[in-house]
Amino acid sequence: MYVCLFTCLTIRAVHLECVEDLSAGAFLKCLQRFMVGRRKLSLIEIQTVVTMIEAILKNRPITHINPADITTCPIRPMDFLSQKISFSLSVGDSEDYYDPDYNYHAINTVNQAKEVLQNINRLVEKFWNDWKTTYLTELRNSHKIPFRQGRHCRRHLPLIGEVVLIEHELTPRRMWHYGLVIELIKSSDGEIRSVKLRGPNGRTLHRPINKLYPMEIRKI
Repeated sequence: MYVCLFTCLTIRAVHLECVEDLSAGAFLKCLQRFMVGRRKLSLIEIQTVVTMIEAILKNRPITHINPADITTCPIRPMDFLSQKISFSLSVGDSEDYYDPDYNYHAINTVNQAKEVLQNINRLVEKFWNDWKTTYLTELRNSHKIPFRQGRHCRRHLPLIGEVVLIEHELTPRRMWHYGLVIELIKSSDGEIRSVKLRGPNGRTLHRPINKLYPMEIRKI
């Protein structure tokens, strides 16, 4: 028994078919099974598939899932676009929202509005704390190269022209800026531990490498 491998040269997708031997007849039967039922999609089918793929990509976790606490939702790209925030402070059953006779309790007083605002601020702050302590840390650590160099491990150096996220300790995480690396600065021992960046306002900044977070799209 053998396995015939079909590979798409465009998106690198694969398809496997079992083949009983290496004869031409066995391969033609295998090719026929591969081609049966495969046709070009209509425009509406393509749009549906693309939308489903988009939803999958937006909902993928970009931080590790804690196996000890599966109730904690990891950070997803969708969280930056549409946070699941309740504006009603309701504790009723979610199925009640589909009941036409359900009495929805909207915000009617100043105190209710303040409570909702405080709740939103707590959720946003928690999200950005998770963003800093999980995703950014994992992203930074994933760009370290663990090769021998005495007793030290050297970090993956930023590249000139690369856009990085700059950590600001006294600034809320959601207000961190991006910067363009314009110069790598060598120390007296020849090691690169800091860089010069150009900020969004055009100013030149001098920052250590451990305050920079590489972007997700950078190849490792």
